[in-house]
Amino acid sequence: MSEEPALRVGPLVAMGLLLAALADAAVARGAFFADDYQPVLGLLLLAAVLALVLGRPSRSELAALARDPLAAGALALVVVVVLSAAVAGDVGASAATVSLLLAIVALVVTVRSVGPEARRLLVLGIVALATAVAVVGWVAVVARATPEALPAEGLWRAASTLTYENALAAFLTAPVLLCLDRLATGSSGWAWPGATYLLLVGFAATLSRGGLGGLVVGLVVLLVVRRPARLRAAWPLLGAVVAGVALLPSLPTDGPNRPALAAVGLVAGGLLAYGGALGRAARLALAGLVALGAALVVALVPLGHALHVFSSARLTAASSDRAHEWGATLAIARAHLVLGTGAGQVVLHWQSGGQAYVAYFTHNEYLQFLAQYGLVGLVVLAALLAGVLVRLVRSLGRPASWPPEAALAGFAAFLVESAVDFLWHVPVLPLTMAAVVSAAVVVGGPPSVATPGAPPAGTC
Repeated sequence: MSEEPALRVGPLVAMGLLLAALADAAVARGAFFADDYQPVLGLLLLAAVLALVLGRPSRSELAALARDPLAAGALALVVVVVLSAAVAGDVGASAATVSLLLAIVALVVTVRSVGPEARRLLVLGIVALATAVAVVGWVAVVARATPEALPAEGLWRAASTLTYENALAAFLTAPVLLCLDRLATGSSGWAWPGATYLLLVGFAATLSRGGLGGLVVGLVVLLVVRRPARLRAAWPLLGAVVAGVALLPSLPTDGPNRPALAAVGLVAGGLLAYGGALGRAARLALAGLVALGAALVVALVPLGHALHVFSSARLTAASSDRAHEWGATLAIARAHLVLGTGAGQVVLHWQSGGQAYVAYFTHNEYLQFLAQYGLVGLVVLAALLAGVLVRLVRSLGRPASWPPEAALAGFAAFLVESAVDFLWHVPVLPLTMAAVVSAAVVVGGPPSVATPGAPPAGTC
Protein backbone atom coordinates (compact mmCIF):
# COMPACT_ATOMS: atom_id res chain seq x y z
CA MET A 1 0.00 0.00 0.00
CA SER A 2 2.87 2.36 0.71
CA GLU A 3 3.94 2.17 -2.94
CA GLU A 4 0.62 3.31 -4.39
CA PRO A 5 1.02 7.07 -3.78
CA ALA A 6 4.46 6.98 -5.42
CA LEU A 7 3.04 5.07 -8.37
CA ARG A 8 0.35 7.72 -8.78
CA VAL A 9 2.51 10.80 -8.15
CA GLY A 10 5.67 9.62 -9.88
CA PRO A 11 4.36 9.89 -13.48
CA LEU A 12 2.91 13.31 -12.71
CA VAL A 13 6.29 14.46 -11.40
CA ALA A 14 7.95 13.12 -14.55
CA MET A 15 5.43 14.99 -16.67
CA GLY A 16 6.00 18.13 -14.61
CA LEU A 17 9.71 17.89 -15.39
CA LEU A 18 8.94 17.44 -19.08
CA LEU A 19 6.69 20.50 -19.09
CA ALA A 20 9.34 22.44 -17.17
CA ALA A 21 11.83 21.53 -19.90
CA LEU A 22 9.50 22.77 -22.65
CA ALA A 23 8.74 25.95 -20.71
CA ASP A 24 12.43 26.59 -20.10
CA ALA A 25 13.14 26.06 -23.79
CA ALA A 26 10.33 28.41 -24.85
CA VAL A 27 11.38 31.17 -22.45
CA ALA A 28 15.10 30.81 -23.16
CA ARG A 29 15.10 31.80 -26.84
CA GLY A 30 13.80 28.43 -27.96
CA ALA A 31 16.90 26.78 -26.41
CA PHE A 32 18.74 27.72 -29.60
CA PHE A 33 22.01 28.44 -27.81
CA ALA A 34 23.98 25.74 -25.99
CA ASP A 35 23.80 27.43 -22.59
CA ASP A 36 20.01 27.60 -22.87
CA TYR A 37 19.68 24.04 -24.17
CA GLN A 38 21.70 22.15 -21.55
CA PRO A 39 19.17 22.56 -18.69
CA VAL A 40 16.42 21.45 -21.06
CA LEU A 41 18.30 18.27 -21.92
CA GLY A 42 18.95 17.54 -18.25
CA LEU A 43 15.28 17.93 -17.32
CA LEU A 44 14.15 15.66 -20.16
CA LEU A 45 16.63 12.91 -19.27
CA LEU A 46 15.57 13.09 -15.61
CA ALA A 47 11.91 12.95 -16.61
CA ALA A 48 12.52 9.82 -18.70
CA VAL A 49 14.32 8.06 -15.84
CA LEU A 50 11.54 8.94 -13.39
CA ALA A 51 8.84 7.83 -15.80
CA LEU A 52 10.51 4.45 -16.31
CA VAL A 53 11.30 3.86 -12.63
CA LEU A 54 8.09 5.16 -11.06
CA GLY A 55 5.68 4.69 -13.93
CA ARG A 56 6.64 1.01 -14.21
CA PRO A 57 5.52 0.44 -17.81
CA SER A 58 4.44 -3.10 -18.61
CA ARG A 59 6.23 -5.38 -21.05
CA SER A 60 3.69 -4.63 -23.73
CA GLU A 61 4.17 -0.89 -23.18
CA LEU A 62 7.93 -1.28 -23.41
CA ALA A 63 7.52 -3.30 -26.60
CA ALA A 64 5.32 -0.55 -28.04
CA LEU A 65 7.97 1.98 -27.08
CA ALA A 66 10.63 -0.02 -28.94
CA ARG A 67 8.41 0.03 -32.04
CA ASP A 68 7.67 3.75 -31.81
CA PRO A 69 8.62 5.24 -35.21
CA LEU A 70 9.71 8.55 -33.73
CA ALA A 71 12.02 7.06 -31.10
CA ALA A 72 13.40 4.37 -33.42
CA GLY A 73 13.87 6.87 -36.23
CA ALA A 74 15.67 9.32 -33.93
CA LEU A 75 18.08 6.57 -32.84
CA ALA A 76 18.68 5.60 -36.48
CA LEU A 77 19.44 9.24 -37.26
CA VAL A 78 21.98 9.29 -34.41
CA VAL A 79 23.94 6.59 -36.26
CA VAL A 80 23.76 8.52 -39.54
CA VAL A 81 24.80 11.82 -37.93
CA VAL A 82 27.79 10.28 -36.16
CA LEU A 83 28.85 8.37 -39.27
CA SER A 84 28.63 11.49 -41.43
CA ALA A 85 30.66 13.47 -38.89
CA ALA A 86 33.28 10.72 -38.70
CA VAL A 87 33.68 10.69 -42.49
CA ALA A 88 34.02 14.49 -42.37
CA GLY A 89 36.71 14.13 -39.69
CA ASP A 90 34.91 16.02 -36.92
CA VAL A 91 32.81 13.74 -34.72
CA GLY A 92 32.57 16.44 -32.05
CA ALA A 93 30.57 18.64 -34.40
CA SER A 94 27.71 16.14 -34.23
CA ALA A 95 27.24 16.50 -30.46
CA ALA A 96 24.49 19.13 -30.63
CA THR A 97 22.39 17.18 -33.16
CA VAL A 98 22.92 13.88 -31.37
CA SER A 99 21.89 15.37 -28.02
CA LEU A 100 18.70 16.79 -29.56
CA LEU A 101 17.82 13.41 -31.06
CA LEU A 102 18.42 11.74 -27.69
CA ALA A 103 16.28 14.41 -26.03
CA ILE A 104 13.46 13.48 -28.42
CA VAL A 105 13.87 9.82 -27.47
CA ALA A 106 13.77 10.74 -23.77
CA LEU A 107 10.62 12.78 -24.34
CA VAL A 108 8.92 9.89 -26.17
CA VAL A 109 9.92 7.52 -23.36
CA THR A 110 8.37 9.84 -20.79
CA VAL A 111 5.09 10.38 -22.63
CA ARG A 112 4.62 6.69 -23.42
CA SER A 113 5.56 5.52 -19.90
CA VAL A 114 3.02 7.59 -17.99
CA GLY A 115 -0.74 7.23 -17.76
CA PRO A 116 -3.64 9.20 -19.29
CA GLU A 117 -3.80 11.61 -16.36
CA ALA A 118 -0.21 12.72 -16.89
CA ARG A 119 -0.71 12.99 -20.64
CA ARG A 120 -3.76 15.20 -20.12
CA LEU A 121 -1.52 17.39 -17.98
CA LEU A 122 0.90 17.54 -20.91
CA VAL A 123 -1.82 18.75 -23.28
CA LEU A 124 -3.06 21.44 -20.92
CA GLY A 125 0.50 22.49 -20.15
CA ILE A 126 1.45 22.93 -23.80
CA VAL A 127 -1.70 24.94 -24.54
CA ALA A 128 -1.19 27.15 -21.48
CA LEU A 129 2.50 27.69 -22.32
CA ALA A 130 1.73 28.53 -25.94
CA THR A 131 -1.04 30.94 -24.88
CA ALA A 132 1.28 32.76 -22.49
CA VAL A 133 4.00 33.01 -25.14
CA ALA A 134 1.45 34.33 -27.66
CA VAL A 135 0.27 37.05 -25.27
CA VAL A 136 3.88 38.14 -24.60
CA GLY A 137 4.41 38.47 -28.35
CA TRP A 138 1.33 40.65 -28.83
CA VAL A 139 2.24 42.89 -25.88
CA ALA A 140 5.79 43.26 -27.19
CA VAL A 141 4.54 44.43 -30.58
CA VAL A 142 2.23 46.99 -29.01
CA ALA A 143 4.99 48.21 -26.66
CA ARG A 144 7.72 47.80 -29.31
CA ALA A 145 9.87 45.90 -26.84
CA THR A 146 12.86 44.02 -28.23
CA PRO A 147 13.80 41.22 -28.63
CA GLU A 148 10.27 39.94 -27.92
CA ALA A 149 9.21 42.05 -30.92
CA LEU A 150 11.51 42.76 -33.84
CA PRO A 151 11.43 45.33 -36.66
CA ALA A 152 11.78 43.76 -40.09
CA GLU A 153 10.98 45.09 -43.56
CA GLY A 154 9.34 48.18 -42.07
CA LEU A 155 7.04 46.27 -39.71
CA TRP A 156 7.10 45.27 -36.06
CA ARG A 157 6.63 41.50 -35.71
CA ALA A 158 6.00 39.34 -32.63
CA ALA A 159 8.91 37.10 -31.64
CA SER A 160 8.04 36.65 -27.96
CA THR A 161 10.46 34.75 -25.72
CA LEU A 162 11.60 32.63 -28.67
CA THR A 163 13.07 35.87 -30.17
CA TYR A 164 12.35 34.66 -33.72
CA GLU A 165 9.09 35.47 -35.45
CA ASN A 166 8.78 32.39 -37.66
CA ALA A 167 9.72 30.09 -34.80
CA LEU A 168 6.96 31.65 -32.70
CA ALA A 169 4.43 31.00 -35.45
CA ALA A 170 5.55 27.37 -35.71
CA PHE A 171 5.36 26.96 -31.93
CA LEU A 172 1.75 28.19 -31.87
CA THR A 173 0.46 26.23 -34.86
CA ALA A 174 -0.20 22.83 -33.28
CA PRO A 175 -1.91 24.30 -30.17
CA VAL A 176 -4.06 26.51 -32.42
CA LEU A 177 -5.18 23.48 -34.42
CA LEU A 178 -5.89 21.52 -31.25
CA CYS A 179 -8.05 24.34 -29.87
CA LEU A 180 -9.94 24.77 -33.14
CA ASP A 181 -10.53 21.02 -33.23
CA ARG A 182 -11.93 21.00 -29.69
CA LEU A 183 -14.28 23.89 -30.49
CA ALA A 184 -15.41 22.38 -33.77
CA THR A 185 -16.20 19.01 -32.19
CA GLY A 186 -17.96 20.49 -29.20
CA SER A 187 -15.58 18.91 -26.67
CA SER A 188 -14.32 22.16 -25.15
CA GLY A 189 -14.99 24.00 -21.89
CA TRP A 190 -15.35 27.70 -21.15
CA ALA A 191 -11.60 28.43 -21.30
CA TRP A 192 -10.98 27.02 -24.78
CA PRO A 193 -12.52 29.84 -26.88
CA GLY A 194 -10.34 32.35 -25.02
CA ALA A 195 -7.20 30.25 -25.44
CA THR A 196 -7.97 29.76 -29.14
CA TYR A 197 -8.47 33.48 -29.60
CA LEU A 198 -5.26 34.51 -27.82
CA LEU A 199 -3.25 31.91 -29.72
CA LEU A 200 -4.60 33.23 -33.02
CA VAL A 201 -3.89 36.83 -32.03
CA GLY A 202 -0.30 35.99 -31.14
CA PHE A 203 0.07 33.93 -34.30
CA ALA A 204 -1.21 36.79 -36.47
CA ALA A 205 1.21 39.23 -34.81
CA THR A 206 4.18 37.21 -36.11
CA LEU A 207 3.26 38.12 -39.72
CA SER A 208 4.88 34.82 -40.70
CA ARG A 209 4.14 33.77 -44.27
CA GLY A 210 5.53 30.28 -43.73
CA GLY A 211 3.51 29.96 -40.54
CA LEU A 212 0.34 30.99 -42.37
CA GLY A 213 1.01 28.46 -45.11
CA GLY A 214 1.49 25.72 -42.54
CA LEU A 215 -1.66 26.70 -40.65
CA VAL A 216 -3.74 26.64 -43.84
CA VAL A 217 -2.43 23.17 -44.70
CA GLY A 218 -3.17 22.04 -41.15
CA LEU A 219 -6.72 23.38 -41.35
CA VAL A 220 -7.30 21.57 -44.64
CA VAL A 221 -6.03 18.30 -43.15
CA LEU A 222 -8.22 18.81 -40.09
CA LEU A 223 -11.30 19.45 -42.23
CA VAL A 224 -10.62 16.34 -44.31
CA VAL A 225 -10.07 13.90 -41.44
CA ARG A 226 -12.51 15.40 -38.95
CA ARG A 227 -15.32 16.98 -41.03
CA PRO A 228 -16.56 19.05 -38.09
CA ALA A 229 -20.25 19.89 -37.93
CA ARG A 230 -20.03 22.82 -35.51
CA LEU A 231 -19.04 26.39 -36.32
CA ARG A 232 -17.96 27.45 -32.82
CA ALA A 233 -14.37 27.62 -34.05
CA ALA A 234 -15.33 30.46 -36.39
CA TRP A 235 -15.95 32.91 -33.54
CA PRO A 236 -12.36 33.05 -32.22
CA LEU A 237 -11.22 33.39 -35.85
CA LEU A 238 -13.52 36.39 -36.32
CA GLY A 239 -12.32 37.85 -33.04
CA ALA A 240 -8.69 37.48 -34.12
CA VAL A 241 -9.47 39.36 -37.34
CA VAL A 242 -10.89 42.26 -35.30
CA ALA A 243 -7.84 42.30 -33.02
CA GLY A 244 -5.54 42.12 -36.04
CA VAL A 245 -7.17 45.11 -37.72
CA ALA A 246 -6.84 47.10 -34.51
CA LEU A 247 -3.16 46.14 -34.25
CA LEU A 248 -2.36 47.01 -37.85
CA PRO A 249 -1.79 50.78 -37.34
CA SER A 250 0.88 50.00 -34.72
CA LEU A 251 2.93 47.78 -37.03
CA PRO A 252 4.83 50.21 -39.34
CA THR A 253 8.23 51.08 -37.89
CA ASP A 254 8.08 54.62 -39.30
CA GLY A 255 4.87 55.51 -37.47
CA PRO A 256 3.66 55.71 -33.86
CA ASN A 257 2.29 52.75 -31.98
CA ARG A 258 -1.34 52.93 -30.91
CA PRO A 259 -1.66 50.89 -27.71
CA ALA A 260 -5.14 52.16 -26.80
CA LEU A 261 -6.58 51.15 -30.17
CA ALA A 262 -4.84 47.76 -30.00
CA ALA A 263 -6.19 47.16 -26.49
CA VAL A 264 -9.76 48.06 -27.48
CA GLY A 265 -9.48 45.74 -30.48
CA LEU A 266 -8.16 42.96 -28.26
CA VAL A 267 -11.11 43.27 -25.87
CA ALA A 268 -13.67 43.53 -28.67
CA GLY A 269 -12.22 40.52 -30.42
CA GLY A 270 -12.19 38.60 -27.15
CA LEU A 271 -15.89 39.25 -26.65
CA LEU A 272 -16.56 38.08 -30.19
CA ALA A 273 -14.55 34.91 -29.56
CA TYR A 274 -17.20 33.80 -27.08
CA GLY A 275 -20.05 34.40 -29.51
CA GLY A 276 -20.50 30.66 -29.97
CA ALA A 277 -21.63 30.33 -26.36
CA LEU A 278 -24.39 32.94 -26.77
CA GLY A 279 -27.88 32.74 -28.14
CA ARG A 280 -28.66 33.80 -31.70
CA ALA A 281 -30.01 37.23 -30.76
CA ALA A 282 -27.06 37.96 -28.48
CA ARG A 283 -24.63 36.88 -31.20
CA LEU A 284 -26.23 39.20 -33.72
CA ALA A 285 -26.15 42.11 -31.28
CA LEU A 286 -22.52 41.47 -30.40
CA ALA A 287 -21.50 41.13 -34.04
CA GLY A 288 -23.29 44.38 -34.83
CA LEU A 289 -21.49 46.26 -32.06
CA VAL A 290 -18.11 44.95 -33.18
CA ALA A 291 -18.89 45.82 -36.81
CA LEU A 292 -19.83 49.35 -35.75
CA GLY A 293 -16.61 49.69 -33.82
CA ALA A 294 -14.60 48.42 -36.80
CA ALA A 295 -16.32 50.98 -39.03
CA LEU A 296 -15.37 53.76 -36.61
CA VAL A 297 -11.75 52.58 -36.62
CA VAL A 298 -11.66 52.60 -40.40
CA ALA A 299 -13.20 56.08 -40.44
CA LEU A 300 -11.06 57.68 -37.74
CA VAL A 301 -7.68 55.92 -37.95
CA PRO A 302 -5.47 56.29 -41.05
CA LEU A 303 -4.96 52.70 -42.21
CA GLY A 304 -3.70 53.43 -45.71
CA HIS A 305 0.01 53.68 -44.88
CA ALA A 306 -0.09 50.61 -42.62
CA LEU A 307 -1.84 48.57 -45.30
CA HIS A 308 0.67 49.69 -47.93
CA VAL A 309 3.68 48.73 -45.82
CA PHE A 310 2.08 45.43 -44.81
CA SER A 311 1.11 44.43 -48.35
CA SER A 312 4.51 45.38 -49.75
CA ALA A 313 6.45 43.43 -47.14
CA ARG A 314 4.26 40.38 -46.37
CA LEU A 315 1.74 39.84 -49.19
CA THR A 316 4.34 38.39 -51.50
CA ALA A 317 5.92 34.97 -51.85
CA ALA A 318 9.25 36.39 -53.00
CA SER A 319 12.35 35.91 -50.83
CA SER A 320 15.65 36.58 -52.59
CA ASP A 321 17.74 35.49 -49.62
CA ARG A 322 16.02 32.10 -49.46
CA ALA A 323 16.44 31.58 -53.19
CA HIS A 324 20.18 32.26 -52.95
CA GLU A 325 20.50 30.03 -49.87
CA TRP A 326 18.71 27.15 -51.57
CA GLY A 327 20.92 27.41 -54.66
CA ALA A 328 24.09 27.46 -52.57
CA THR A 329 22.88 24.53 -50.47
CA LEU A 330 22.09 22.42 -53.53
CA ALA A 331 25.61 23.05 -54.83
CA ILE A 332 27.07 21.75 -51.55
CA ALA A 333 24.71 18.75 -51.57
CA ARG A 334 25.77 17.74 -55.07
CA ALA A 335 29.42 17.77 -53.98
CA HIS A 336 28.72 15.56 -50.92
CA LEU A 337 25.86 13.45 -52.18
CA VAL A 338 26.18 10.21 -50.15
CA LEU A 339 26.88 11.20 -46.52
CA GLY A 340 26.94 15.00 -46.77
CA THR A 341 29.33 17.42 -45.17
CA GLY A 342 28.59 16.44 -41.58
CA ALA A 343 26.87 18.49 -38.88
CA GLY A 344 27.90 22.12 -38.59
CA GLN A 345 29.85 22.10 -41.84
CA VAL A 346 27.40 23.90 -44.15
CA VAL A 347 28.62 27.41 -44.95
CA LEU A 348 26.72 29.12 -47.74
CA HIS A 349 28.33 31.69 -50.04
CA TRP A 350 26.74 33.71 -52.84
CA GLN A 351 26.96 37.07 -54.52
CA SER A 352 24.15 39.46 -55.36
CA GLY A 353 24.37 43.00 -56.68
CA GLY A 354 28.15 42.91 -56.49
CA GLN A 355 28.11 42.08 -52.76
CA ALA A 356 29.22 38.82 -51.15
CA TYR A 357 26.99 37.06 -48.60
CA VAL A 358 27.59 34.28 -46.09
CA ALA A 359 24.97 32.21 -44.22
CA TYR A 360 25.05 29.16 -41.98
CA PHE A 361 21.41 28.10 -42.13
CA THR A 362 19.26 27.26 -45.12
CA HIS A 363 15.65 28.34 -44.76
CA ASN A 364 14.66 24.81 -45.75
CA GLU A 365 15.38 21.96 -43.34
CA TYR A 366 15.11 19.25 -45.99
CA LEU A 367 17.76 20.87 -48.19
CA GLN A 368 20.01 21.49 -45.20
CA PHE A 369 19.57 17.90 -44.07
CA LEU A 370 20.53 16.67 -47.54
CA ALA A 371 23.65 18.86 -47.55
CA GLN A 372 24.70 17.77 -44.06
CA TYR A 373 23.88 14.05 -44.15
CA GLY A 374 23.52 13.21 -47.83
CA LEU A 375 21.09 10.84 -49.47
CA VAL A 376 21.62 8.27 -46.71
CA GLY A 377 20.43 10.74 -44.08
CA LEU A 378 17.54 11.92 -46.23
CA VAL A 379 16.30 8.34 -46.72
CA VAL A 380 16.38 7.67 -42.96
CA LEU A 381 14.63 10.99 -42.30
CA ALA A 382 11.95 10.16 -44.88
CA ALA A 383 11.39 6.80 -43.21
CA LEU A 384 10.99 8.52 -39.82
CA LEU A 385 8.50 11.07 -41.12
CA ALA A 386 6.55 8.45 -43.07
CA GLY A 387 6.42 6.20 -40.01
CA VAL A 388 5.02 9.02 -37.88
CA LEU A 389 2.43 9.90 -40.51
CA VAL A 390 1.32 6.27 -40.83
CA ARG A 391 1.06 5.90 -37.04
CA LEU A 392 -1.02 9.08 -36.79
CA VAL A 393 -3.35 7.98 -39.59
CA ARG A 394 -3.83 4.59 -37.91
CA SER A 395 -4.66 6.39 -34.67
CA LEU A 396 -7.50 8.42 -36.17
CA GLY A 397 -10.74 7.94 -34.25
CA ARG A 398 -9.02 6.42 -31.22
CA PRO A 399 -9.18 8.03 -27.77
CA ALA A 400 -6.00 9.91 -26.95
CA SER A 401 -5.03 12.87 -24.80
CA TRP A 402 -4.09 14.88 -27.89
CA PRO A 403 -6.69 14.01 -30.56
CA PRO A 404 -4.87 12.21 -33.42
CA GLU A 405 -6.80 14.30 -35.95
CA ALA A 406 -5.42 17.55 -34.49
CA ALA A 407 -1.95 16.01 -34.14
CA LEU A 408 -1.94 14.90 -37.78
CA ALA A 409 -2.94 18.43 -38.83
CA GLY A 410 -0.25 19.96 -36.61
CA PHE A 411 2.41 17.57 -37.90
CA ALA A 412 1.50 18.30 -41.52
CA ALA A 413 1.67 22.03 -40.81
CA PHE A 414 5.09 21.64 -39.20
CA LEU A 415 6.40 19.75 -42.23
CA VAL A 416 5.26 22.58 -44.50
CA GLU A 417 6.74 25.27 -42.25
CA SER A 418 10.04 23.37 -42.16
CA ALA A 419 10.35 23.73 -45.93
CA VAL A 420 10.77 27.50 -45.65
CA ASP A 421 12.75 27.90 -42.42
CA PHE A 422 15.40 26.35 -40.14
CA LEU A 423 12.92 25.29 -37.47
CA TRP A 424 14.63 22.03 -36.48
CA HIS A 425 17.56 24.08 -35.20
CA VAL A 426 15.30 25.66 -32.57
CA PRO A 427 15.03 22.76 -30.08
CA VAL A 428 11.72 23.76 -28.50
CA LEU A 429 9.98 23.20 -31.86
CA PRO A 430 10.94 19.55 -32.62
CA LEU A 431 10.61 18.71 -28.93
CA THR A 432 7.09 20.13 -28.72
CA MET A 433 6.07 18.38 -31.92
CA ALA A 434 7.47 15.11 -30.55
CA ALA A 435 5.33 15.60 -27.44
CA VAL A 436 2.23 16.25 -29.56
CA VAL A 437 2.77 13.15 -31.69
CA SER A 438 3.53 10.92 -28.71
CA ALA A 439 0.44 12.08 -26.81
CA ALA A 440 -1.69 11.36 -29.88
CA VAL A 441 -0.57 7.81 -30.69
CA VAL A 442 -0.93 6.36 -27.17
CA VAL A 443 -4.44 5.09 -26.46
CA GLY A 444 -5.97 6.60 -23.36
CA GLY A 445 -7.49 9.99 -22.70
CA PRO A 446 -10.64 11.87 -23.67
CA PRO A 447 -12.70 10.03 -26.30
CA SER A 448 -11.93 11.20 -29.80
CA VAL A 449 -14.94 12.16 -31.91
CA ALA A 450 -15.49 9.54 -34.58
CA THR A 451 -14.60 10.61 -38.06
CA PRO A 452 -17.56 10.09 -40.44
CA GLY A 453 -16.66 7.57 -43.10
CA ALA A 454 -13.38 6.58 -41.50
CA PRO A 455 -12.48 2.88 -41.26
CA PRO A 456 -12.56 1.26 -37.82
CA ALA A 457 -9.44 1.68 -35.74
CA GLY A 458 -6.73 -0.79 -36.63
CA THR A 459 -7.90 -1.49 -40.20
CA CYS A 460 -5.58 0.99 -41.94
